[in-house]
Amino acid sequence: MDKQKSFIYNIMHKYNMNIQEIYLQLRDASNAEILNTLFHISELFHTLSSSEKNDYCINFLLLKICLDTKLARYRIQSNKCCYTQFKIIHTDGNCDLREIFYDINGKLVSDVAKKVIENIQKISSWFVRTHGKIPHILTDIDDTLFPHRSAFHTLFGQDTKGANKKPYPGVIKFMKLFKKQHTKTIKVNKKEIIIPNYITVLSATPNIGKASRFFHPTLREILGSNYSFLQGAETYDKIRQSVQLSTLSVNNNVVGNKKAQRFKEYHTIFPEYQYIFIGDNGQGDVIAGKQMNKFSSDSMVFIHNIQLRDKLKSSLREVQQLSTNRLHFFENYHALGLLLYNLELLEKYNVETMNKTIIKSKGSFSKPTFDSISSIFQTPSRRKNRGNKKTQNRKKTKNKKTRKRKYSLFSHKSQHLVLS
Repeated sequence: MDKQKSFIYNIMHKYNMNIQEIYLQLRDASNAEILNTLFHISELFHTLSSSEKNDYCINFLLLKICLDTKLARYRIQSNKCCYTQFKIIHTDGNCDLREIFYDINGKLVSDVAKKVIENIQKISSWFVRTHGKIPHILTDIDDTLFPHRSAFHTLFGQDTKGANKKPYPGVIKFMKLFKKQHTKTIKVNKKEIIIPNYITVLSATPNIGKASRFFHPTLREILGSNYSFLQGAETYDKIRQSVQLSTLSVNNNVVGNKKAQRFKEYHTIFPEYQYIFIGDNGQGDVIAGKQMNKFSSDSMVFIHNIQLRDKLKSSLREVQQLSTNRLHFFENYHALGLLLYNLELLEKYNVETMNKTIIKSKGSFSKPTFDSISSIFQTPSRRKNRGNKKTQNRKKTKNKKTRKRKYSLFSHKSQHLVLS
């Protein structure tokens, strides 16, 4: 083992300083140097014993997360990376972790990058066998996190409900609770290592708009301080293909295919994740979601059915035709929370908490069927002890109807329906 490998090996086994120390050395390095370092670190996996591999896999994932959430932010803020209309300017090429591996045509930049990706598959396979997959959200921005109406509404957002450019009711709480629930704590050598959960933006935003949207205050308000960003088209020709100039509208097929391509690239870097894509039916997200589910066997897709003036964009019949057990439609974050609870991706307490936030904000776009979401989880014995006999009789009749509604809502054929 040469000096560089020995140095990296020692750092990887210092739990309190390993990731930060490597990141501080890599953030100012060229992309070729970063790939070379990742290659040597990933090659160590083949030399370790079974007991050492467990510690190593956790630290390697933490290093990838650190690079994914911090590298582009640091390079843009320190003017070491600049996105332009025609290309990405940096001393050695691209800015964030995905762009270090893949060029603008979606191909691996070098044989070293290819070898690192191969090693990542082996390392992540070991991690998944030991600790299982980690649920991870990929999210669109416009009409998914907040409505974005403008004079060129078809280029941005189309949803007519809610305050423009303001977070949808419940979305901030939803993201916070989801991240908290799926933050993983693993004990290694009597020490607890926390694997943070964060959100990745998967947007049609072209590279010329990435910097401004990356640091958008509303996005930070919704997603928190740490998140990563996967942009859309990266050259003038590809940006032009994404937009139909005659009608100033988005080409849904081009945008959907680009998002699916970004997902596949990102998946090769983070195979440890079970991906949950949240989008809308305004700009190619249904097309992208179908391709994601075809590529990954455990991904889930949730599509926000946006409001166009006095009607929903997708009718009930269209929703029924498009919905599958891995592709669902929702009208608001209350309904999305119920869907995730039914799929065991969100705990009932978190659904309850999120719903209270929506009701408190007085901004729910459609009133919940139940006075409180807790009535779904309330046991018959708790109901029986409340009120006098007349009240009990009325509640029994009401609860029978409520239970029937609950089961029909959570049935396979009705998972796309929302509470209204």
